Amino acid sequence: MRETGTLYCNATFDTYLCWPPTPAGEVVSQNCPPARLSDTSRLAYRRCGDDGLWLGRRPNESSTIGWTNYTPCFPPEVQTLFVKVYDDEKEAQLKFEIAQRTRYMEIAGFSISMIALIISLIIFSYYRSLRNNRTRIHKSLFCAMVVQVVIRLTVYIDQAFIRSRLGDHSTYDNVTLRGIDNMPYLCESSYVLLEYAITVMFMWMFIEGLYLHNVVTANALRERISYLVYYAVGWGLPFVVTVIWATMTALHYKRERFKTCWYGYNFSPLYWIVQGPRLAVILVSKHL
Repeated sequence: MRETGTLYCNATFDTYLCWPPTPAGEVVSQNCPPARLSDTSRLAYRRCGDDGLWLGRRPNESSTIGWTNYTPCFPPEVQTLFVKVYDDEKEAQLKFEIAQRTRYMEIAGFSISMIALIISLIIFSYYRSLRNNRTRIHKSLFCAMVVQVVIRLTVYIDQAFIRSRLGDHSTYDNVTLRGIDNMPYLCESSYVLLEYAITVMFMWMFIEGLYLHNVVTANALRERISYLVYYAVGWGLPFVVTVIWATMTALHYKRERFKTCWYGYNFSPLYWIVQGPRLAVILVSKHL
């Protein structure tokens, strides 16, 4: 497009931002749009080629639509992931299809696990002959597993539903879909409860190993350990650890100004606050 003797790239809309006519050979930038993990204080940009066409993602690619570089909008970890996934468009599409199928398999597997866990809890609770310290430990472990599975299923099914709606442009045009991922407090609470349940699960697995160790090697020691101590270690200690991690993570994301739901929190060094005790429990259990 020519205007007053100067060659311009045409105005365009890339489905996120509107870009104005730009003189050939120049770079135009705008604040990143509010999206998952996107920092709106950073800048996205696109280049106008010398021939008056927007440049594409790859060298020597150009068109009237062009390509917008949103990579600077995201944290370094996500930028690295983008480079690996989007190196080739066809391979990227294949990877997403594999990831989608894997997620459906996860949903099916977690659903079967939840049914099996609930049946087990019913059996442990119904038969009097099974009401002893060992089955009480089993029940606490299974309860933690049920909480974890329910949260994962809720989040995964919600994400699958939102993504299926996003694929149907006839139902998505000019409509903002609300899901757990973009609902403040509910999303963060889901991840906090999930991490708590995972830590509780690891602690009760450790307690199971400790109890069986005492049964085999030291009956007297087994009698000295009160079940209240098991409760404190199995449910109380993970609560303290999770509260510390959640507080630190909330402060971290508040400083980062991300308009998102702690997405990618497991990439942060702060994740070691909850992951560290789990690894320690595994190491201790291995040497029992």
